[in-house]
Formats: sequence, C-alpha cells, structure tokens
Amino acid sequence: MSYKCDTCGKGSLHCTKGKHRPGKASKKFRYRAQKVIRILKPNLHNTKIKQNGIAQKLRVCTKCLRSLIFKTAEKN
Repeated sequence: MSYKCDTCGKGSLHCTKGKHRPGKASKKFRYRAQKVIRILKPNLHNTKIKQNGIAQKLRVCTKCLRSLIFKTAEKN
C-alpha cells in the first residue's frame, strides 16, 4: 500500500540536505558535509466518505479532508 492521497495523488518527496558534524566545519572544510536523504511525507488520515450512497474508506491528505468537509457543510 503506497503512501499517497487517494483524491489528489500527493505522495512522499525525497530531498538531500548537507549536515555538518560538530567540530568538523572548521579547518577550511577539510571534511565535507555528509549528505542526508530526507523523506517528506504528507499528513494522511483514514476517513469514511459516502459517495453516491456507498461508504468508502479513503486515505486523504489534510488539504483534501478540509475541502471535503467544506463541501459537505455547503450542501447541508
């Protein structure tokens, strides 16, 4: 099961970041900064949503969840 939003398809991102260990940044950068791979994940929630009278379980990101709540509030 992938870590993606079921409505918009937002998924995890990979980025690299330089990290200096303490005491290694001086001496004209004799030791290079280590590259650390970070994984940024979306804030997903498991929700039950009724679509066309059928209840479905979806993994939805916070942005989509807020928009779904706003749309249902408008209908009522």
